[in-house]
Amino acid sequence: MKILERLLKKTVLSIASVLWNGKQGSMAIPALKDIKSILIYRPEKIGDLFVSFPLIAAFKRNNPNIQIDLLISRSAYPLIEGDERFRNIFVYKKSFWEDIKTARRAGKYQYDIIIDLVGSDSATAALTILFLSKGRSLRIAVGKRNLARYYNFNFDIMPDRHMIESTLQVLKLWNINNQIEFILSPPTLQDEHKALAGSFINSLNLSSDEKTIGINISAGTRNRLWPQNYHVALIKMIKKNYPFFRIIIFTTPEDYSRAETLVENFPEASIIPLGLSLLEASAILSKMSFFVSPDTSLVHIARSFGIPVVGLYIPSQDNYRRWFPIGQKGGVIVATDDYSIDRIAPEAVIKEMERVLAETK
Repeated sequence: MKILERLLKKTVLSIASVLWNGKQGSMAIPALKDIKSILIYRPEKIGDLFVSFPLIAAFKRNNPNIQIDLLISRSAYPLIEGDERFRNIFVYKKSFWEDIKTARRAGKYQYDIIIDLVGSDSATAALTILFLSKGRSLRIAVGKRNLARYYNFNFDIMPDRHMIESTLQVLKLWNINNQIEFILSPPTLQDEHKALAGSFINSLNLSSDEKTIGINISAGTRNRLWPQNYHVALIKMIKKNYPFFRIIIFTTPEDYSRAETLVENFPEASIIPLGLSLLEASAILSKMSFFVSPDTSLVHIARSFGIPVVGLYIPSQDNYRRWFPIGQKGGVIVATDDYSIDRIAPEAVIKEMERVLAETK
């Protein structure tokens, strides 16, 4: 069945390429000042969409009048809800007929450029981009191999470089250099998000010499969850080595009982409020002085605010080489295998904290 499906997609792609002029390098690059609209295609996880922000910031910095639309997944939508940087947000729902309707709505706009940032071969992505372009839009991709021929330009993912840097290769078409203000591109926080974060920090009654350290105990998969006793051991070491740090526990509702148990052991610690949106949690995160987390989108959000981070990773597909905390030296601890980050000892985390803190002084 999979073989037949691949053959069918290959056939449909070949026909679509002929119908919609899907030839590599067959279109001129418009001048940056002449670009009116761009569609960013990234229907994946929150972190995948988030690393698109620096590219978007670079385009807006160099041409503030560009209209930018997104085609994203339902799970990533909370990251950009109410974000006025984007004219239209189209949501991919993994429902054939619903997604056909979404593609038709997006297809009503004649984009100057469509950028596919999925980062790997996807027949669905290539077919969607060809349909939306219909030979009128410049098609740019990152990370394509066998399907690169269906795009006007494709940039390979760079080994041992952050995914943001691979994404920013697109700017080479306009001779724009990477800049730190592009790389550290945070989510858009509304006034109500900032007010909630300010209220939470005020409720801590911090002394003048106290700082906050966030510890995230949640992750999307079990092999990225650290054992509870490791969190207890880490907090004890932080209290001993860095008594000026006030512990703030970041957690999803599913792990809230674990957070409550930690606070029972350490009454001076606090938990972020239950039921926060992603942007509300991000606003509180922006107030931290340091952050410790398994490999989740919060690692990248924290770094976008310039917060020093220690991230805990499994070695799966060497992802840590492309998803490390960008813009700082160190801060990466990799487990010995893919089974779990419980191969990472609390002592290794405190040692890496020392290294990152020494570099940020």
